[in-house]
Amino acid sequence: MSLKDQTVQDHQERLNRALLFIERNLEQPLSLEEVAKEAFFSPFHFHRVFSAYLSESVYTYIRRLRLERAAVMLKNQPISITDIALKSGYDTPASFTKAFKQLFGINPRAYRRKELNLTHALKPVFKEHFQNQYHEAIKPDYKKIPDQQVLFVRRRGPYQKAAQSAWSSLMRYAYRRKLLGPETRAIGISRDDPKITAEENIRYDACLTVKQDFKPEGEVGFQTITGGNYAVFFHRGSFEKIGELYNLIFGNWLPASGKKLRDIPCFEVYSSENLRSKSRDYKTEIWIPIT
Repeated sequence: MSLKDQTVQDHQERLNRALLFIERNLEQPLSLEEVAKEAFFSPFHFHRVFSAYLSESVYTYIRRLRLERAAVMLKNQPISITDIALKSGYDTPASFTKAFKQLFGINPRAYRRKELNLTHALKPVFKEHFQNQYHEAIKPDYKKIPDQQVLFVRRRGPYQKAAQSAWSSLMRYAYRRKLLGPETRAIGISRDDPKITAEENIRYDACLTVKQDFKPEGEVGFQTITGGNYAVFFHRGSFEKIGELYNLIFGNWLPASGKKLRDIPCFEVYSSENLRSKSRDYKTEIWIPIT
């Protein structure tokens, strides 16, 4: 491996550490010095490396993630705007409203009202066209699991392209090192809502479960998927159609269920056939974190 390749690999490992650290601590005050320390960079050099790789400054990246997470909460959780402002790192609703409007062009209250009106308008359409197809799928199993340790490769961009690229890289790595076994689970984490996050900034993590701690290597990182309570839904068919089931889950099932979402990402579990077969009749589990 050339010195240049070693440097790129080292930077990728350390950036993965920083990105995971930011995602775990979005509700906490985060300084450039803290994030740089987690990545073993000096603040000055970290700022330059981060901006070069992600085309955003550390501050802009953190601010955008907090506001996009706030938009998800406004859509899906009956939390007051004041509480969402505090969870997003703002001291007052006024400062939160100003920042939210700068990013989305609409204030939080109007955004929530618009999303609620859209959900109510679409519900009859979902019921008419998809209720029969997903009659069993919208009756979830409820499961409680421990934390899951996984290897992962992250890609950014449109979900379909990002997922394909991430899985291609991770599977090559896993096959070469004989990391795949009968108990290995393939998990996809779609960290952003395409209706909220700009296409080029959407994050997708392709993950494989492992039983022991693992030393990150270049773009292949190591993270823990939070355990706890989940509602598990089942989809069979092409990935292009899976969005219809998500619409039913969040538009129909969630409001009627009385369940509350935990503030961690949903994830998908794929059957081993999905990764080997060229068939489009995929089997996918959708895991929704609930309290």
